[in-house]
Amino acid sequence: DYIDHCLGGGFSAKCLYVFLGQPKVGKTLWMGNIAAQGIRASNNVAVITLELSDRKYMKRMGSNLLGIKVSEYKDKADSTETIKKKITNIGFDNLATPGQLYIKEFGTSQASVMDLENWLTKVEQIKGIKFKIVVIDYINIMKNWRNPNSENTYMKIKQIAEDLRAMAPRNEWAIVTATQTKQSEFDATDLSMNSASESSGLVATVDGMFGIIQDPIMYTNNEYKLKLLANRDEGYKNSYKKFLVDYSYMRITEDPNSEIMNDQ
Repeated sequence: DYIDHCLGGGFSAKCLYVFLGQPKVGKTLWMGNIAAQGIRASNNVAVITLELSDRKYMKRMGSNLLGIKVSEYKDKADSTETIKKKITNIGFDNLATPGQLYIKEFGTSQASVMDLENWLTKVEQIKGIKFKIVVIDYINIMKNWRNPNSENTYMKIKQIAEDLRAMAPRNEWAIVTATQTKQSEFDATDLSMNSASESSGLVATVDGMFGIIQDPIMYTNNEYKLKLLANRDEGYKNSYKKFLVDYSYMRITEDPNSEIMNDQ
């Protein structure tokens, strides 16, 4: 709900959204939860994983969506009847028909925006569906087809972001991805637009940017803070909300007892 409030109704087609976080803070966990929420809301979702294997990604999302503990997932997944029953129950909470999920694994730094678009449009044509949300995990380890051998990371991220932003309206997709903070922001208790590794090139391109914050105490308490850093709609900038995480199900939920706060 917090993301929906900030963005004036949720992720919009033809737009690019980025979640910023330090290494190992749980960006993949957030990407998986966004995909899961999209499916629960009857949207067809594609997940592009460039780091984690597709099987591991499916295990995490299966645990979240089907309510199976990660530690028990391998044994439960061997039972076709159990999985079928779990899938049938996904839409019962909101009486909605769940969307379809497709997960595709590409090698790190091996896939460009053109590679992703070719695969996504091919799936749409073959399966006769339309993706609403495309989750890409994550932008920093994509291939820049314009300058594949360049070591200029600023230009790389800027050009990939521009290509992703151009791909979104071409296909009417809402594209959600993640990016790394600069090294000086590791273990930070707060984030800003300047915390991104290539901040100016990326921030100028995105339609919305959220910061994923979790210090050691928050990790111990199974908590996150999600902060809105940039918003083309101008609402709620620099506000934040507390979230709870259940690692046994790889599931993130808003803290029902906390309000939307801001830096003031």
